[in-house]
Amino acid sequence: MKSLLLILILTFSFQTLTKADDIRDFEIEGMSIGDSLLDYFSKSEIDSFKKHYYKGNKKYFRLNIGKLNSNFNEFERIDFEVKNNDKNFKLEAINGIFNYKKNIEECYSRMKKIVGEISSSLEKSKTKSYVFEYPDNGGKSDVTDFAYSTGLIRVWCTNYSKKKEEIGYADHLGVAIQSINHFNWIDNEAHK
Repeated sequence: MKSLLLILILTFSFQTLTKADDIRDFEIEGMSIGDSLLDYFSKSEIDSFKKHYYKGNKKYFRLNIGKLNSNFNEFERIDFEVKNNDKNFKLEAINGIFNYKKNIEECYSRMKKIVGEISSSLEKSKTKSYVFEYPDNGGKSDVTDFAYSTGLIRVWCTNYSKKKEEIGYADHLGVAIQSINHFNWIDNEAHK
């Protein structure tokens, strides 16, 4: 019985390393799109998280649980996005952030490693890499997107300008996964 349990644990532990074609097979801190946030946090914990709405539409909201949560191994901060009034808190987007204050080269190195891991473990994606320039010389983000019929995985390093850093912005690595419905909402409704 112990052998069977060990085999099952090892099989599920390496699940994200096998070829996959669905973003629900990708995890951030053990969580995937479609999971219930209630599987990871109590209702009272969820209620204590900071809630943010987008200015154009309140179909979804973002939950920010703060920095340096002891539950996280890979990221300093995780943000979750769920549909408004969803009592099950089904995850529609997960964003992992790791700060690199004054160490952007390490960010780029880690980004390259993550992009390589995603490229080798997920198949059938449309991959696009680009640079996003922030307005008013605020900095730039180097971005790689992996698009699937079920959603999007985005990996980026943001290198803020010195002016932005002086007012508290920190260079960072971000990894996000989002359902196709959430992606379309962000693209078409969230900011209008």
